[in-house]
Amino acid sequence: MTSDFKVVLRDYFNSDSTCLRWEEGCPVVPAAVQVSRNRGTSEEHLQLRFRNISSKIVNEFTWEASISFADGTVQELRETHLDADIRPGAVFDVNPIVLENVKTTSVEVRIVAVESGRKHWTAEGQLTSLLPRATLGWDEELLAQRYAYLCKGKGLDAKGSQVRWTCSCGGSGVGMQSCCACGKQSPLAAALLDGKVQERECYWLCACGEPNVERDRCWSCEYLKDDLVESESIDRVRTFAAQRVAETQHRRKKAVTIGVSVVTALAIVGVVFFAIVNPIIQKNDAYQAARRHMAQSNYATAAALLEGLEWQDSEELYRMCSYEVGIRDEASDRPESALDAFRAAIPYKDAEARAEQLEIALAQTGEDAADDTGKGDGSAESTVENETSGTAEDSKEPKAKSAQGDAIETPYYSVDLSKIFSESEMSDVTYEYASGYAFQEPGVMGMGYGLRVWDGDRTLFYVGCFSEDWGPQGEYESMVVGRVESPDYGAMQVYLYVPYDINAVEGTDLARRAADELRAYMDGVSVKGGVSSEVDYILPESDSRKYARSELSSLSTWELYIARNEIFARYGRRFNNADLAEHFNSKSWYSETWSAEEFDEWFSPNEYEKANADLIMELERDAGSPYLS
Repeated sequence: MTSDFKVVLRDYFNSDSTCLRWEEGCPVVPAAVQVSRNRGTSEEHLQLRFRNISSKIVNEFTWEASISFADGTVQELRETHLDADIRPGAVFDVNPIVLENVKTTSVEVRIVAVESGRKHWTAEGQLTSLLPRATLGWDEELLAQRYAYLCKGKGLDAKGSQVRWTCSCGGSGVGMQSCCACGKQSPLAAALLDGKVQERECYWLCACGEPNVERDRCWSCEYLKDDLVESESIDRVRTFAAQRVAETQHRRKKAVTIGVSVVTALAIVGVVFFAIVNPIIQKNDAYQAARRHMAQSNYATAAALLEGLEWQDSEELYRMCSYEVGIRDEASDRPESALDAFRAAIPYKDAEARAEQLEIALAQTGEDAADDTGKGDGSAESTVENETSGTAEDSKEPKAKSAQGDAIETPYYSVDLSKIFSESEMSDVTYEYASGYAFQEPGVMGMGYGLRVWDGDRTLFYVGCFSEDWGPQGEYESMVVGRVESPDYGAMQVYLYVPYDINAVEGTDLARRAADELRAYMDGVSVKGGVSSEVDYILPESDSRKYARSELSSLSTWELYIARNEIFARYGRRFNNADLAEHFNSKSWYSETWSAEEFDEWFSPNEYEKANADLIMELERDAGSPYLS
């Protein structure tokens, strides 16, 4: 999402937190802290979030913070929030605070007083970090039985598929899904992975790792403490597992006696499935896809999937995504689009007020345009803001040009259009290039030397240089073409990226289309004085042609192993194997996008990929490869 701010520091409350301090027994925890720098003014802003981890409403509380800067100075802050009225498990966000200095190096946040009902809590100064999560050390089979035991106690299936939970960052999730905001693992998964309750004098730490004060049920995963403690008994869990086996065997015996009736009813079931169940599956798939895009801040795509879905809390999420799109469009100076998005978001947050403000501003702009006869030719163009250099080259404005030549030359990369488009296609291709740094495109942070290529009114792709800690943000699929050195900006990565098609069908269509477009355009993009990504492949054409056995016969078992997994890595599959993860994370073209589970939901190899994978596995078997599983 486009923003005028760059995050300087961010931390969430957990056992590894370096900024957020807690005194045991305090009903409120500092849940998150962030310091952001305004690129326009260079001011830095402090943002804080607090959470009520008790069972009572927190009426008011006081916090303190110490902010250290690079020049050695320290700023002390203290605020009391009256009438905070934080519900149990809910969060309270502090309005952003402009800091007195810049270049923040560290922050320490702590709670000093809390009023909750008739109880008053005051800090004694014994600050501590959160204890790490304790584990039982059981084997996987026993843990799975324990998890089934816990789910049955809540009236759920063994997957806990309908459990809604709240993350410490303020986001949420369903079942085993990761947090939609920060990507943190589900606390339900944490409980499955050997979590153990830790009792303390004034609080208890849940199996999912979150602290609770004077609560019987965890505010995050919503498990009862007593149920969790009971499930730590091996005898109890094994007894439950034996009962499940007996019940399953009984059901199987009963199923044999009614087998004929079941076969007769299959035709009816098939009709019911396609008339009722299949639409439900489709709705759920769209909903889950939208949640994944929300987790990646792809709010426009998520909104398109959620609009009119009528599934679970899709309407509420649609308004939230529309609001985020409105914020992005407003920051990108697209008031008309922002107005539409805010209207769709009403009554979420202050969407109605923002829409009214934009309506007034647009009406005023229209009046001004009517009075200004000297600026009505529609020739307004975005300018390039150069941060360091005042040369004529760095102050050029981006202008749309016809792609009459075959190549576009820039200081750091070149684009050979003849490798991408045919001669007949070239007539409709135009491009815009900005030679300065910090050229802003919708959804992009800190882009320099940016190129945008159109086919008519449709954006085909972008190329741009980014500093090492930046990259395309928002509704884009991207890859690193290479790395270059700039005398003014240091090391930069050259990205090629394409916008997601929000009208594409989710899954195979969306992901494969974006990946296919990237590969098609990559052939025409090369960096200057850097390392191209093409040499990093064992089999660079495994997705577009069938290799012969003779071409692969000289490869080692390790190279065959990598070549087979390159087929999946091209599409952004995440690898759980340490050797594969280490190898592909070292490649400039690799962009880790999909978990193994998400990837398997949509990926289907094309004819070349399937043939090459079969050939590689055949060679691996012949060689007795240790990497075959």
